[in-house]
Amino acid sequence: MKKGVLLIIAAMLTLSSFAQSSTDSYTVNKTDGTSEKFEIGDGMYNHIAFTADKMTNYITADGTDIVENATWNIADLSNVTFSIAGTPTQDSTTETATVCCKNMGPGYNLGNTFESNSLKTSYFDPDTASVTAFETLWGQPVTTQDLMTFLHNNGFGAVRLPVTWAQHMDADGNVDEAWMNRINEVVDYIVNSGMYCILNTHHDNANGSVAWLKDDATVYQNNVAKFKKLWTQIATRFKDYGHLLVFEGFNEMLDGNNNWSAPDDETTYTVHNEWAQAFVDAVRATGGKNKTRNLLINPYAATNSEKALAHLTVPSDPIGNNEHIMVGVHTYDPYNFVINKTSWDSECQKYVTDMMARLKTYFVDKGTPILIGEYGTHGSDANGNYVSVNKKSSDALKKMAADQAAQITKEAKAIGAPAFYWMNIIDGSDRSVPQWSLPTVVTAIIDAYNN
Repeated sequence: MKKGVLLIIAAMLTLSSFAQSSTDSYTVNKTDGTSEKFEIGDGMYNHIAFTADKMTNYITADGTDIVENATWNIADLSNVTFSIAGTPTQDSTTETATVCCKNMGPGYNLGNTFESNSLKTSYFDPDTASVTAFETLWGQPVTTQDLMTFLHNNGFGAVRLPVTWAQHMDADGNVDEAWMNRINEVVDYIVNSGMYCILNTHHDNANGSVAWLKDDATVYQNNVAKFKKLWTQIATRFKDYGHLLVFEGFNEMLDGNNNWSAPDDETTYTVHNEWAQAFVDAVRATGGKNKTRNLLINPYAATNSEKALAHLTVPSDPIGNNEHIMVGVHTYDPYNFVINKTSWDSECQKYVTDMMARLKTYFVDKGTPILIGEYGTHGSDANGNYVSVNKKSSDALKKMAADQAAQITKEAKAIGAPAFYWMNIIDGSDRSVPQWSLPTVVTAIIDAYNN
Protein backbone atom coordinates (compact mmCIF):
# COMPACT_ATOMS: atom_id res chain seq x y z
CA MET A 1 0.00 0.00 0.00
CA LYS A 2 2.92 2.34 0.56
CA LYS A 3 3.66 2.24 -3.18
CA GLY A 4 0.04 3.06 -3.96
CA VAL A 5 0.10 6.02 -1.59
CA LEU A 6 3.19 7.39 -3.28
CA LEU A 7 1.51 7.07 -6.67
CA ILE A 8 -1.47 8.99 -5.37
CA ILE A 9 0.77 11.76 -4.05
CA ALA A 10 2.55 12.02 -7.40
CA ALA A 11 -0.75 12.25 -9.23
CA MET A 12 -1.98 14.94 -6.87
CA LEU A 13 1.13 17.02 -7.39
CA THR A 14 0.51 16.83 -11.13
CA LEU A 15 -3.06 17.99 -10.64
CA SER A 16 -2.05 20.91 -8.49
CA SER A 17 0.29 22.24 -11.20
CA PHE A 18 -2.75 23.13 -13.28
CA ALA A 19 -5.38 25.75 -12.61
CA GLN A 20 -8.42 23.61 -11.93
CA SER A 21 -11.52 24.22 -13.99
CA SER A 22 -15.17 23.22 -13.82
CA THR A 23 -14.41 20.14 -15.95
CA ASP A 24 -11.71 18.78 -13.61
CA SER A 25 -12.52 15.78 -11.48
CA TYR A 26 -10.95 12.96 -9.51
CA THR A 27 -12.20 9.44 -8.90
CA VAL A 28 -11.47 7.35 -5.82
CA ASN A 29 -11.48 3.66 -6.79
CA LYS A 30 -12.04 1.22 -3.93
CA THR A 31 -10.93 -2.37 -3.46
CA ASP A 32 -14.57 -3.52 -3.36
CA GLY A 33 -15.02 -2.41 -6.97
CA THR A 34 -16.99 0.76 -6.21
CA SER A 35 -15.80 4.28 -6.87
CA GLU A 36 -16.59 7.88 -5.94
CA LYS A 37 -16.20 10.73 -8.41
CA PHE A 38 -15.79 14.32 -7.26
CA GLU A 39 -16.26 17.33 -9.53
CA ILE A 40 -14.10 20.37 -8.86
CA GLY A 41 -15.67 23.80 -9.30
CA ASP A 42 -13.95 26.78 -10.88
CA GLY A 43 -11.29 28.22 -8.61
CA MET A 44 -11.38 25.29 -6.18
CA TYR A 45 -8.12 23.60 -5.26
CA ASN A 46 -7.67 20.12 -3.78
CA HIS A 47 -5.13 18.93 -1.25
CA ILE A 48 -4.71 15.32 -0.11
CA ALA A 49 -3.25 14.55 3.30
CA PHE A 50 -2.30 11.23 4.89
CA THR A 51 -2.14 9.78 8.36
CA ALA A 52 -0.98 6.26 9.10
CA ASP A 53 -4.20 4.70 7.84
CA LYS A 54 -6.34 7.50 6.40
CA MET A 55 -6.45 9.60 3.25
CA THR A 56 -8.31 12.90 3.54
CA ASN A 57 -9.19 15.30 0.77
CA TYR A 58 -9.48 19.02 1.56
CA ILE A 59 -10.76 21.78 -0.70
CA THR A 60 -10.09 25.51 -0.65
CA ALA A 61 -10.99 28.42 -2.87
CA ASP A 62 -8.44 30.95 -1.65
CA GLY A 63 -5.80 28.90 0.14
CA THR A 64 -6.98 29.91 3.64
CA ASP A 65 -10.50 28.53 4.21
CA ILE A 66 -9.65 24.81 3.97
CA VAL A 67 -12.58 22.42 4.35
CA GLU A 68 -12.48 18.64 4.80
CA ASN A 69 -14.21 17.08 1.79
CA ALA A 70 -13.93 13.33 2.37
CA THR A 71 -11.91 10.72 4.27
CA TRP A 72 -11.13 7.09 3.40
CA ASN A 73 -9.32 4.18 4.99
CA ILE A 74 -6.20 3.60 2.91
CA ALA A 75 -6.69 -0.15 3.13
CA ASP A 76 -10.00 0.26 1.29
CA LEU A 77 -8.49 2.10 -1.69
CA SER A 78 -7.23 0.68 -4.96
CA ASN A 79 -6.14 3.90 -6.69
CA VAL A 80 -7.11 7.48 -7.45
CA THR A 81 -7.44 8.76 -11.02
CA PHE A 82 -7.61 12.35 -12.20
CA SER A 83 -9.22 14.06 -15.18
CA ILE A 84 -7.49 17.39 -15.75
CA ALA A 85 -8.61 20.06 -18.21
CA GLY A 86 -6.31 22.87 -17.13
CA THR A 87 -4.00 24.39 -19.71
CA PRO A 88 -0.37 23.26 -19.82
CA THR A 89 0.81 26.87 -19.97
CA GLN A 90 0.59 26.99 -16.20
CA ASP A 91 2.94 24.04 -15.70
CA SER A 92 6.28 25.45 -14.61
CA THR A 93 7.99 22.17 -13.76
CA THR A 94 11.38 21.58 -15.38
CA GLU A 95 12.62 18.02 -15.79
CA THR A 96 15.90 16.74 -17.11
CA ALA A 97 15.68 14.45 -20.10
CA THR A 98 16.69 11.53 -17.90
CA VAL A 99 13.83 12.15 -15.48
CA CYS A 100 11.46 12.76 -18.39
CA CYS A 101 12.26 9.36 -19.92
CA LYS A 102 11.80 7.59 -16.62
CA ASN A 103 8.45 9.31 -16.03
CA MET A 104 6.89 8.69 -19.44
CA GLY A 105 5.82 5.10 -18.94
CA PRO A 106 4.44 3.00 -21.80
CA GLY A 107 4.05 4.95 -25.04
CA TYR A 108 1.86 4.91 -28.15
CA ASN A 109 2.33 6.31 -31.66
CA LEU A 110 -0.70 8.07 -33.17
CA GLY A 111 0.27 6.68 -36.55
CA ASN A 112 -1.29 7.02 -40.02
CA THR A 113 -2.92 10.27 -38.94
CA PHE A 114 -1.15 13.61 -39.07
CA GLU A 115 1.86 12.26 -40.94
CA SER A 116 -0.35 11.20 -43.88
CA ASN A 117 0.59 12.67 -47.25
CA SER A 118 -0.23 12.11 -50.91
CA LEU A 119 0.66 13.64 -54.20
CA LYS A 120 -2.22 15.04 -56.23
CA THR A 121 -4.42 12.19 -57.42
CA SER A 122 -7.84 11.83 -58.98
CA TYR A 123 -9.40 11.51 -55.53
CA PHE A 124 -7.24 13.71 -53.34
CA ASP A 125 -5.88 17.17 -54.02
CA PRO A 126 -3.51 18.29 -51.23
CA ASP A 127 -3.72 21.86 -52.47
CA THR A 128 -7.41 22.08 -51.56
CA ALA A 129 -7.91 19.26 -49.04
CA SER A 130 -9.14 20.16 -45.58
CA VAL A 131 -7.24 19.43 -42.40
CA THR A 132 -9.72 16.65 -41.65
CA ALA A 133 -9.15 15.11 -45.09
CA PHE A 134 -5.43 14.81 -44.31
CA GLU A 135 -6.10 13.51 -40.81
CA THR A 136 -8.33 10.70 -42.10
CA LEU A 137 -6.57 10.05 -45.42
CA TRP A 138 -4.86 6.84 -44.31
CA GLY A 139 -7.91 5.21 -42.76
CA GLN A 140 -8.00 6.65 -39.24
CA PRO A 141 -10.93 8.50 -37.65
CA VAL A 142 -10.77 12.07 -36.39
CA THR A 143 -8.71 12.15 -33.19
CA THR A 144 -10.59 12.91 -29.96
CA GLN A 145 -9.95 13.81 -26.35
CA ASP A 146 -11.75 10.58 -25.40
CA LEU A 147 -9.05 8.55 -27.14
CA MET A 148 -6.29 10.24 -25.17
CA THR A 149 -8.18 9.93 -21.90
CA PHE A 150 -8.69 6.22 -22.65
CA LEU A 151 -4.97 5.71 -23.22
CA HIS A 152 -4.05 7.50 -20.02
CA ASN A 153 -6.68 5.77 -17.91
CA ASN A 154 -5.46 2.38 -19.13
CA GLY A 155 -1.83 2.75 -18.20
CA PHE A 156 -0.16 4.74 -20.97
CA GLY A 157 1.91 7.77 -20.08
CA ALA A 158 3.03 9.21 -23.41
CA VAL A 159 1.93 9.65 -27.02
CA ARG A 160 4.24 10.29 -29.94
CA LEU A 161 2.51 12.58 -32.44
CA PRO A 162 4.02 12.08 -35.93
CA VAL A 163 3.37 15.10 -38.17
CA THR A 164 4.30 15.71 -41.81
CA TRP A 165 4.53 19.44 -42.46
CA ALA A 166 5.62 19.50 -46.12
CA GLN A 167 2.18 19.92 -47.65
CA HIS A 168 1.15 22.49 -45.07
CA MET A 169 3.82 25.12 -45.77
CA ASP A 170 3.96 27.75 -48.50
CA ALA A 171 6.98 28.39 -50.71
CA ASP A 172 8.52 30.59 -48.01
CA GLY A 173 8.15 27.92 -45.31
CA ASN A 174 5.17 29.46 -43.50
CA VAL A 175 2.94 26.84 -41.88
CA ASP A 176 -0.77 26.92 -42.70
CA GLU A 177 -2.63 28.31 -39.69
CA ALA A 178 -5.49 25.81 -39.87
CA TRP A 179 -3.01 22.92 -39.80
CA MET A 180 -1.05 24.40 -36.90
CA ASN A 181 -4.29 24.99 -34.99
CA ARG A 182 -5.36 21.37 -35.38
CA ILE A 183 -1.97 20.07 -34.28
CA ASN A 184 -2.26 22.40 -31.28
CA GLU A 185 -5.67 20.89 -30.44
CA VAL A 186 -4.31 17.36 -30.46
CA VAL A 187 -1.26 18.32 -28.40
CA ASP A 188 -3.75 19.73 -25.89
CA TYR A 189 -5.74 16.48 -25.92
CA ILE A 190 -2.60 14.60 -24.98
CA VAL A 191 -1.13 16.86 -22.31
CA ASN A 192 -4.51 17.68 -20.78
CA SER A 193 -5.01 13.97 -20.22
CA GLY A 194 -1.84 13.98 -18.13
CA MET A 195 0.39 12.30 -20.72
CA TYR A 196 3.64 13.37 -22.33
CA CYS A 197 3.48 14.36 -26.00
CA ILE A 198 6.36 13.99 -28.47
CA LEU A 199 5.82 16.26 -31.48
CA ASN A 200 8.00 15.72 -34.54
CA THR A 201 8.61 16.20 -38.24
CA HIS A 202 7.92 12.84 -39.86
CA HIS A 203 7.72 12.17 -43.62
CA ASP A 204 9.46 15.46 -44.24
CA ASN A 205 12.47 13.15 -44.09
CA ALA A 206 13.07 9.47 -45.05
CA ASN A 207 12.32 8.50 -48.67
CA GLY A 208 8.68 9.45 -49.21
CA SER A 209 7.32 11.51 -52.06
CA VAL A 210 7.21 14.71 -49.99
CA ALA A 211 10.58 14.34 -48.21
CA TRP A 212 12.65 17.51 -48.38
CA LEU A 213 15.19 16.79 -45.62
CA LYS A 214 18.11 14.49 -46.43
CA ASP A 215 21.53 13.69 -45.02
CA ASP A 216 23.04 15.29 -48.11
CA ALA A 217 25.32 18.33 -48.09
CA THR A 218 23.54 20.10 -50.95
CA VAL A 219 20.08 19.44 -49.53
CA TYR A 220 21.26 20.71 -46.17
CA GLN A 221 22.65 23.92 -47.67
CA ASN A 222 19.45 24.54 -49.63
CA ASN A 223 16.98 23.70 -46.87
CA VAL A 224 18.50 24.33 -43.44
CA ALA A 225 17.04 27.85 -43.25
CA LYS A 226 13.58 26.51 -44.06
CA PHE A 227 14.03 23.70 -41.51
CA LYS A 228 14.98 26.18 -38.80
CA LYS A 229 12.07 28.42 -39.79
CA LEU A 230 9.68 25.48 -39.43
CA TRP A 231 10.96 24.63 -35.97
CA THR A 232 10.94 28.29 -35.00
CA GLN A 233 7.23 28.41 -35.83
CA ILE A 234 6.45 25.18 -33.97
CA ALA A 235 8.51 26.15 -30.95
CA THR A 236 7.04 29.65 -30.82
CA ARG A 237 3.50 28.28 -30.87
CA PHE A 238 4.24 26.00 -27.91
CA LYS A 239 6.83 28.08 -26.03
CA ASP A 240 4.64 28.37 -22.91
CA TYR A 241 3.90 24.64 -22.63
CA GLY A 242 5.48 22.78 -19.77
CA HIS A 243 7.53 19.62 -19.42
CA LEU A 244 4.89 17.26 -20.82
CA LEU A 245 5.69 18.46 -24.34
CA VAL A 246 8.85 17.15 -26.01
CA PHE A 247 10.08 18.11 -29.50
CA GLU A 248 11.64 15.57 -31.88
CA GLY A 249 13.68 17.19 -34.65
CA PHE A 250 13.24 14.54 -37.32
CA ASN A 251 12.05 10.98 -37.72
CA GLU A 252 14.10 8.68 -39.97
CA MET A 253 16.57 10.87 -41.85
CA LEU A 254 18.17 9.15 -44.87
CA ASP A 255 20.94 10.07 -47.26
CA GLY A 256 20.45 11.16 -50.86
CA ASN A 257 20.36 7.50 -51.98
CA ASN A 258 17.67 6.58 -49.43
CA ASN A 259 19.82 3.93 -47.77
CA TRP A 260 18.03 2.36 -44.81
CA SER A 261 21.22 0.73 -43.58
CA ALA A 262 23.82 3.07 -42.14
CA PRO A 263 26.16 3.97 -45.05
CA ASP A 264 29.96 4.16 -45.08
CA ASP A 265 30.15 7.77 -46.29
CA GLU A 266 31.43 9.91 -43.43
CA THR A 267 29.94 13.07 -44.97
CA THR A 268 26.48 11.61 -44.41
CA TYR A 269 26.99 11.59 -40.66
CA THR A 270 28.53 15.05 -40.63
CA VAL A 271 25.39 16.41 -42.30
CA HIS A 272 23.14 14.36 -40.04
CA ASN A 273 24.74 15.86 -36.95
CA GLU A 274 24.42 19.34 -38.45
CA TRP A 275 20.66 18.83 -38.85
CA ALA A 276 20.44 17.85 -35.18
CA GLN A 277 22.39 20.92 -34.09
CA ALA A 278 20.24 23.20 -36.28
CA PHE A 279 17.12 21.79 -34.62
CA VAL A 280 18.42 22.43 -31.11
CA ASP A 281 19.60 25.93 -32.00
CA ALA A 282 16.26 26.90 -33.57
CA VAL A 283 14.19 25.72 -30.61
CA ARG A 284 16.41 27.28 -27.94
CA ALA A 285 16.40 30.64 -29.74
CA THR A 286 12.62 30.99 -29.26
CA GLY A 287 12.98 31.37 -25.49
CA GLY A 288 10.20 30.82 -22.98
CA LYS A 289 10.02 27.26 -21.73
CA ASN A 290 11.84 26.16 -24.86
CA LYS A 291 15.03 27.23 -23.09
CA THR A 292 14.79 24.05 -21.02
CA ARG A 293 12.44 21.92 -23.11
CA ASN A 294 13.54 18.32 -23.51
CA LEU A 295 14.53 17.63 -27.11
CA LEU A 296 14.79 14.33 -28.96
CA ILE A 297 17.21 13.49 -31.77
CA ASN A 298 17.60 10.23 -33.69
CA PRO A 299 20.65 8.63 -35.29
CA TYR A 300 20.79 7.98 -39.01
CA ALA A 301 17.48 6.38 -40.14
CA ALA A 302 16.64 6.10 -36.42
CA THR A 303 18.37 2.75 -36.64
CA ASN A 304 19.92 1.15 -33.58
CA SER A 305 22.87 -0.33 -35.48
CA GLU A 306 26.37 -0.03 -34.05
CA LYS A 307 27.54 2.13 -36.95
CA ALA A 308 24.68 4.61 -36.67
CA LEU A 309 25.00 4.94 -32.90
CA ALA A 310 28.78 5.40 -33.09
CA HIS A 311 28.41 8.23 -35.62
CA LEU A 312 25.77 10.23 -33.77
CA THR A 313 27.07 13.33 -32.03
CA VAL A 314 24.80 14.65 -29.30
CA PRO A 315 24.23 18.34 -30.16
CA SER A 316 25.82 21.06 -28.11
CA ASP A 317 23.15 22.57 -25.90
CA PRO A 318 23.55 25.84 -23.97
CA ILE A 319 21.37 24.44 -21.18
CA GLY A 320 23.35 22.71 -18.45
CA ASN A 321 25.50 19.75 -19.42
CA ASN A 322 23.23 18.67 -22.29
CA GLU A 323 20.80 17.55 -19.61
CA HIS A 324 17.76 18.28 -21.82
CA ILE A 325 18.74 16.13 -24.81
CA MET A 326 17.60 12.54 -25.38
CA VAL A 327 18.23 10.05 -28.19
CA GLY A 328 15.62 7.84 -29.84
CA VAL A 329 15.85 4.71 -31.98
CA HIS A 330 13.34 2.47 -33.75
CA THR A 331 13.17 -1.31 -33.95
CA TYR A 332 11.00 -3.68 -35.96
CA ASP A 333 13.67 -6.34 -35.84
CA PRO A 334 14.41 -9.07 -36.44
CA TYR A 335 12.74 -7.65 -39.55
CA ASN A 336 9.87 -9.78 -40.86
CA PHE A 337 9.89 -11.98 -37.77
CA VAL A 338 6.10 -12.35 -38.03
CA ILE A 339 6.63 -13.86 -41.50
CA ASN A 340 9.78 -15.86 -40.89
CA LYS A 341 9.17 -17.06 -37.34
CA THR A 342 6.54 -19.08 -35.52
CA SER A 343 7.36 -17.64 -32.09
CA TRP A 344 9.32 -14.86 -30.43
CA ASP A 345 12.28 -17.19 -30.08
CA SER A 346 15.78 -16.97 -28.61
CA GLU A 347 17.15 -15.28 -31.74
CA CYS A 348 14.54 -12.52 -31.42
CA GLN A 349 15.19 -12.18 -27.72
CA LYS A 350 18.94 -11.88 -28.27
CA TYR A 351 18.40 -9.10 -30.81
CA VAL A 352 16.55 -6.98 -28.26
CA THR A 353 19.00 -7.69 -25.44
CA ASP A 354 21.98 -6.82 -27.65
CA MET A 355 20.27 -3.63 -28.83
CA MET A 356 19.64 -2.49 -25.26
CA ALA A 357 23.28 -3.16 -24.38
CA ARG A 358 24.40 -0.96 -27.30
CA LEU A 359 22.07 1.85 -26.28
CA LYS A 360 23.30 1.69 -22.72
CA THR A 361 26.96 1.73 -23.75
CA TYR A 362 26.75 4.53 -26.30
CA PHE A 363 24.35 6.85 -24.49
CA VAL A 364 22.91 5.94 -21.08
CA ASP A 365 26.31 5.24 -19.52
CA LYS A 366 27.50 8.59 -20.86
CA GLY A 367 24.61 10.53 -19.34
CA THR A 368 22.28 10.78 -22.37
CA PRO A 369 18.92 9.07 -21.88
CA ILE A 370 17.40 6.92 -24.59
CA LEU A 371 13.91 6.00 -25.78
CA ILE A 372 12.43 3.55 -28.25
CA GLY A 373 10.43 5.89 -30.48
CA GLU A 374 8.86 3.11 -32.54
CA TYR A 375 8.59 -0.64 -32.25
CA GLY A 376 6.15 -3.25 -33.48
CA THR A 377 5.68 -6.02 -36.00
CA HIS A 378 6.08 -4.16 -39.29
CA GLY A 379 7.36 -6.14 -42.24
CA SER A 380 6.69 -6.82 -45.90
CA ASP A 381 5.85 -9.99 -47.80
CA ALA A 382 7.39 -11.29 -51.02
CA ASN A 383 5.15 -8.97 -53.04
CA GLY A 384 6.18 -5.91 -51.07
CA ASN A 385 2.85 -5.69 -49.25
CA TYR A 386 2.78 -4.26 -45.73
CA VAL A 387 2.49 -6.92 -43.03
CA SER A 388 1.78 -6.27 -39.36
CA VAL A 389 -0.05 -8.01 -36.53
CA ASN A 390 -3.57 -6.61 -36.18
CA LYS A 391 -6.90 -7.53 -34.63
CA LYS A 392 -7.63 -10.02 -37.46
CA SER A 393 -4.33 -11.85 -37.04
CA SER A 394 -4.10 -15.36 -35.66
CA ASP A 395 -3.69 -15.99 -31.94
CA ALA A 396 -0.16 -17.26 -32.65
CA LEU A 397 0.83 -13.97 -34.29
CA LYS A 398 -0.75 -11.97 -31.48
CA LYS A 399 1.24 -14.07 -29.00
CA MET A 400 4.46 -13.22 -30.86
CA ALA A 401 3.55 -9.52 -30.77
CA ALA A 402 2.78 -9.70 -27.06
CA ASP A 403 6.05 -11.46 -26.28
CA GLN A 404 8.00 -8.89 -28.28
CA ALA A 405 6.22 -6.00 -26.56
CA ALA A 406 6.79 -7.47 -23.10
CA GLN A 407 10.52 -7.94 -23.64
CA ILE A 408 11.08 -4.52 -25.18
CA THR A 409 9.06 -2.82 -22.44
CA LYS A 410 10.86 -4.63 -19.63
CA GLU A 411 14.40 -4.24 -20.96
CA ALA A 412 13.86 -0.65 -22.03
CA LYS A 413 12.59 0.29 -18.59
CA ALA A 414 15.70 -1.29 -17.06
CA ILE A 415 17.87 1.33 -18.84
CA GLY A 416 15.45 4.18 -18.11
CA ALA A 417 13.87 4.20 -21.57
CA PRO A 418 10.18 4.44 -22.49
CA ALA A 419 9.03 2.44 -25.52
CA PHE A 420 6.38 3.59 -28.01
CA TYR A 421 4.28 0.99 -29.84
CA TRP A 422 3.53 1.77 -33.48
CA MET A 423 -0.27 2.29 -33.60
CA ASN A 424 -1.74 -1.23 -34.06
CA ILE A 425 -2.74 -1.75 -30.43
CA ILE A 426 -5.56 0.74 -31.01
CA ASP A 427 -6.30 1.27 -34.68
CA GLY A 428 -8.99 2.34 -37.11
CA SER A 429 -12.56 2.45 -35.83
CA ASP A 430 -11.43 1.17 -32.43
CA ARG A 431 -10.02 4.63 -31.78
CA SER A 432 -13.54 6.05 -31.97
CA VAL A 433 -15.06 3.72 -29.36
CA PRO A 434 -12.37 3.75 -27.88
CA GLN A 435 -11.29 0.13 -27.31
CA TRP A 436 -8.11 -1.89 -27.73
CA SER A 437 -7.49 -3.56 -31.08
CA LEU A 438 -4.86 -5.87 -29.55
CA PRO A 439 -5.83 -6.24 -25.88
CA THR A 440 -3.43 -9.12 -25.20
CA VAL A 441 -0.51 -7.05 -26.44
CA VAL A 442 -1.57 -4.15 -24.25
CA THR A 443 -1.82 -6.45 -21.23
CA ALA A 444 1.70 -7.71 -21.94
CA ILE A 445 3.01 -4.13 -22.10
CA ILE A 446 1.34 -2.98 -18.88
CA ASP A 447 2.29 -6.14 -16.96
CA ALA A 448 5.91 -5.95 -18.12
CA TYR A 449 6.16 -2.28 -17.19
CA ASN A 450 4.57 -2.70 -13.75
CA ASN A 451 6.46 -5.84 -12.81
